Amino acid sequence: MNRKKYDDLIINRIEKSVNLLIPIAAFMSFISAGLVSISGERSSFLVYDIIIGLVLLGLYLMKKRVSTKPKIILLALITTTLGTISIFQSGFLGTGMILLALSNLIIVSFLSRKAGVIYTSLSTGVVILPSLLMLLNVFEFTGNTAFINNVPTDWLIHGVAYLLYGLIMIIIIDAIKAYLIETTDQSDKNAERLQQIAYFDQLTGLPNKYMFIGQLDALMPTNGWISLFSIRGLNLINSIYGSDVGDQVIKHIGQHISSSAKEGEFIAKTGGNEFIWYSKTSDPDVMLNRILLLTESIHSRHEDAKIPTKLNFNTGYASIDQEYISITKIMQKASIALEQSKSSRNSNITRYDQRLEDQFRNEEKMRRLLLKAIENNEFYISYQEKRDCAIGRVVGLEALARWDSPELGSVSPGDFIPVVEKSNMSLSFGNMIIRRVLDEYDILRSNYEEMVTVSINISPIHLASSEFSGFIIKETLARGIRPEEVVLEITEDSLIEDFEGISETLYTLRKVGYKISLDDFGTGYSSLSYLARLGFDELKIDKSFVQRLGEDDRTGNLIRAIINLKDTYGISIVAEGVETESQSKTLLDLGCSVHQGFLFSRPTPLSKYL
Repeated sequence: MNRKKYDDLIINRIEKSVNLLIPIAAFMSFISAGLVSISGERSSFLVYDIIIGLVLLGLYLMKKRVSTKPKIILLALITTTLGTISIFQSGFLGTGMILLALSNLIIVSFLSRKAGVIYTSLSTGVVILPSLLMLLNVFEFTGNTAFINNVPTDWLIHGVAYLLYGLIMIIIIDAIKAYLIETTDQSDKNAERLQQIAYFDQLTGLPNKYMFIGQLDALMPTNGWISLFSIRGLNLINSIYGSDVGDQVIKHIGQHISSSAKEGEFIAKTGGNEFIWYSKTSDPDVMLNRILLLTESIHSRHEDAKIPTKLNFNTGYASIDQEYISITKIMQKASIALEQSKSSRNSNITRYDQRLEDQFRNEEKMRRLLLKAIENNEFYISYQEKRDCAIGRVVGLEALARWDSPELGSVSPGDFIPVVEKSNMSLSFGNMIIRRVLDEYDILRSNYEEMVTVSINISPIHLASSEFSGFIIKETLARGIRPEEVVLEITEDSLIEDFEGISETLYTLRKVGYKISLDDFGTGYSSLSYLARLGFDELKIDKSFVQRLGEDDRTGNLIRAIINLKDTYGISIVAEGVETESQSKTLLDLGCSVHQGFLFSRPTPLSKYL
C-alpha cells in the first residue's frame, strides 16, 4: 500500500467521526458567541463565532454531498482563520498559537505529507509576520499588554519554536503512518496467504474443494455437469521417478483441465490426486466428447511436459438438473461414478445413473453378508491347474476363492472380491483364505507325481500390512510346507498403493524362498522399472491378450515382447485364459509353454481331489 492509498483509507475511516465533530464545533461556536456577548469584550469575535457556527451548521446539513477531505480542509481553515485573528488582536495572550498548532495537527495527521509541509510553512509565516510588520513600522499592538507583544525578537523565537513543532509533528506522524502502512501491508499479505491456504491448492494454484463448493452454491446452476478426475498410479510414479515428477504430473493435468474449461466454468483440485470440473455443457454426448478430448490432450502432451510415462486417470461425472439442491449432493453422485470407473476394467470414464447408486447400496448389503460369511465359514477354495505344455505336466495350481451364500446363492468372485477390497475385511478374509489353502495343500500335492506349487492371490491392502510377512511365514512353516512351494500372486494395483513398502515386503519373502507372481500383466500401470527393481519370479499374461491372439499382428507382437522378458529378467511366463488349441499352439510357438485356462482345467473344488 502506498502513502496516497493509506491517506485515502484514513479519510474514509474517519468520515463518521468528522461528521460528528462538525455539529459539536458548531455548538461550541455558538456557546463562544454567547460568552463573548455576555462579557461585552472583543465584540468582533461575536460576529466571527456566529459566522463560523452557521458555516459549520450548513456543512453538517450538506454532509452527504461533501466528501471528507474538503470537510477536514474547511475545519482546518476555520481554525487557522480564528488563530490568525487571535494572534493579531491578542498576541501571546490569545489562543492563536494553540489554534494554529491544532490546525497543523489536523492537516499533518489526515492529509498528505505535502499538505502538512505546505501548511507548516504558511502557519509559521503567520507567527513570524507580526515581527516583520513591527520591524517595518507597519503594525504594532496597543493596550495594556502592548509592552509584552511589541517585541519582534519574541515573535521570531516563537516562530522558530512553532516551525520546530511543525517539523517534529511531520516527522512523528510520518513515521507512525509508515509503520501503520507496513503493518497493514503485512496484515494484508497474511490475510491473502491465509485465503490462499484456505481456498487454493498450494501446488497447482487452483481453487480447492471448499472454494469450488462455495462458487457453485452461490451460482446455483440448474444444468451442466460435475466431473471428477483421479490420477491413476501417482504413488507408483512418485516411487519410480521421484516426487518432483509426481508434482509435475499433477500440474500438467491441472493445466490441461483448466485450459479445457470455458468462461463461467469452474476447476478445482479436491485431493492429492483428484480434480473436479463444473461444465456448463448440457448435452451428455458433448460432455463425454469434451472429456475424451481432454484425455487425449493429456496423453499426447505428456512428453512436452517432460513426464517420462503416459498418464492415465479415472473419470466419473454426474449431471446437474432442475432439482439442484447443493453441489455436495451432485459431487456425491460424481464420486459414485468415479468409484465405479476405478473398479471397472472396461472403461476409465463412467457417467452416473441411479443404477450405479443402487449397485453401491447392494454392495453395502453384500458387505454385511460378507462379514457374516467370514464368521460362518461359507467360503471354499477351487483350484485351476497351470500346465507346462512343453513337458506335458501340471506344474502349479491357482487357488480361487468361491462363496455360496445362504441368502444370495453362488456369488461370483468378480462381485464379492471388489467389495472385500473396498472394505476393511481384506486382512481377515485374506488370512482365512491363506490358512484354508495351506491346510489343503497336502491333499493337492498327493494327487500329482511331481511337486506342484500353489498360487495364492494377495490383495493390495493385505500385502501392504506390516504383519503380512510374519503371518505367512509362520503359517507355512507350521504346516511343514516349504516356501518354494508357495507362489504369491499380486496385481499391478498393489504396487500403485505403496511401492516402497510393498517392495520391502516382497524382498523379504523372496529371500525366504517364496515365489512372487505378477498377475494380469499389461492391464494396469505396466513399467519395466519395477520389474527390474522387484525381481518377480513369474509374470502372467492377462487373458484379454490371449483371447485376441490371431486377430491382429499388434497383439502377437506385444505378447512376444512380454515373453522375451523371461530371458532379460529370468522370469517364468504364464499365459492365462487359454481356451483353444490354436491359442495354445501359438503361445508355444512364441516361446510361452506354461498355460492356464479352460482348455486344460476348470476351477475345481477340493472334493474332486479326495
